[in-house]
Amino acid sequence: MNSNKLTYIFRFMLLIIGSFSVYYFGDNPNDHKNLVTLFSSAILLFIFYVIGMQIIRKIIRNTSSMWVRDELSGALNRANKLALGVMKTIFWSYWWITSLLFFLMYPLASALGTVLILQVYLISFLIIDFSTRQISLNWFWKNREDHMWKYNIKDQLISIFKHLVLSPLIIILLHIYDVSIYEVEENILEGRDGWLWYVFSVLGVGAILLPIAYFLRSIFDPEDSITQLTEDTYEDGNPPFETH
Repeated sequence: MNSNKLTYIFRFMLLIIGSFSVYYFGDNPNDHKNLVTLFSSAILLFIFYVIGMQIIRKIIRNTSSMWVRDELSGALNRANKLALGVMKTIFWSYWWITSLLFFLMYPLASALGTVLILQVYLISFLIIDFSTRQISLNWFWKNREDHMWKYNIKDQLISIFKHLVLSPLIIILLHIYDVSIYEVEENILEGRDGWLWYVFSVLGVGAILLPIAYFLRSIFDPEDSITQLTEDTYEDGNPPFETH
């Protein structure tokens, strides 16, 4: 199954499930607190990912001259290593983004009584996202030789530890120690009905289905999957700084 077919299938699923969610969600979010938490988390995950990529790129762009140092020999090699390091950092960044999101969402989820659903969703997302990237990378390592990103058992173990052990552990500990940086009233959703909640539910469903679609693409079309995942780490497919 090619990526175009998967795209059409995903759009159809989004249309059907989105329509159903709008009907089910209704215009009273106070009746569906679990969905409010799920949709908010899913939307914020991707917003944080995009913002995180931009921040990392900007930092590297503004400081790359310090690390590359064009006037010294070996500048190209250092630039390539830096570019590879940036790509790996962004590629595996969901482990800390997910932990940060739980930290920020915890007070709201606590007030709504939906902390468990938040934990289950974020840990499930970590597993799905990690699996997507791992499946794609495995294809990459087995079928491509013309690249710098070689298989490294140390990097492999670190990524497994961060995504499947460290991040879930942080999420659980934040709950155990009740780490809240702000307070939320339990009746925060009362009187907040209206058409914006319909739009919110459609966006939320799309954000929840997107990682599932990526996961399916990594299985049926790993070449397209790894191409998209690695190109997303750079703006316009280019490193976040000039190499000479």
